[in-house]
Amino acid sequence: MNLFQQVDDRSIDTVIEETEELIALEFTAAWCGPCRVLAPILERLAAEYEGRLRVLSLDADENPHTVTRFSVRGMPTIVFLREGLDVDRSIGAVPEKILRSRIDANLGGVATE
Repeated sequence: MNLFQQVDDRSIDTVIEETEELIALEFTAAWCGPCRVLAPILERLAAEYEGRLRVLSLDADENPHTVTRFSVRGMPTIVFLREGLDVDRSIGAVPEKILRSRIDANLGGVATE
């Protein structure tokens, strides 16, 4: 399975339905500088949490339906999904330490400092 997968309006529902792990759905755009900063962090976290976290990336400009569906207003936004439900979100290019803490909390573990 691809640890960092591109999705779009057509594929998102199928991918969410088929995923048992916690999902980090990143809303990004080509023009978004902070998104470019966040991408390698998400790739590292996807590898580190393999089997427990699946990272999906969606181009917001190309996929307005999903942007509207998740009420995304700025980028980057990461929506955490468990069993298809929006359980948490992070807005902006937050530090890796904070993302790791959010992931740990959403996995049911103790957030790391």
